[in-house]
Amino acid sequence: MNSYTSEKKIQSYKKSVKIADGKFYTGDLSKMTSSIVDEIKSTKTSLLKTSKKTYATDHPEKFFISLIIVLLILVIIEKRIKI
Repeated sequence: MNSYTSEKKIQSYKKSVKIADGKFYTGDLSKMTSSIVDEIKSTKTSLLKTSKKTYATDHPEKFFISLIIVLLILVIIEKRIKI
């Protein structure tokens, strides 16, 4: 047990972790770090393995074409007003 906390605080923390569907670890941090990392890698990365691929494509040319058209319209309007 950690010497900086009380049993009451640990029990409260365990309860909060259970409510959030989390996992509670106790022990020597230097010994359990690798086991926690291995467990996370095995459970979370297995969920990421999928055959679906998503491609996001930007089309900035639409914006620039719209900008040019708007500027041309403004120039035409300005020329008509001056004449």
